[in-house]
Amino acid sequence: AGLLDDHVARLRDVYRQRRDSTLAALAAHMPAQVQWTQPAGGVFVWIRLPEPLRAADVVEQAAGEGLMIPAGDPFFAEAPTGQYLRLAFSYVAPEKIDQGVHLLAQVVTDALREAE
Repeated sequence: AGLLDDHVARLRDVYRQRRDSTLAALAAHMPAQVQWTQPAGGVFVWIRLPEPLRAADVVEQAAGEGLMIPAGDPFFAEAPTGQYLRLAFSYVAPEKIDQGVHLLAQVVTDALREAE
């Protein structure tokens, strides 16, 4: 019916806004030792945790705070490192993204303190 092009254009705008909200929240809240991708497309941001943090531990601590984030290991084609989180932003409203990233940053900050 000719509606697909308009729908895809709207989705691109929505996903771009959510990606930008995710990147802004990471820059505002995440400790300096944490790295992340700057995706040009897609619906995920990859977060690389600093040593000695392990993604599985951060995922468990985040779940205890009500935040559901997957560790990156199952998504690797080659040998995983255990240092990555995969943040999906396609379904989350921008105002919720900032809250979630802020909470995740606090979990990571606490884990870094405990590791010292």
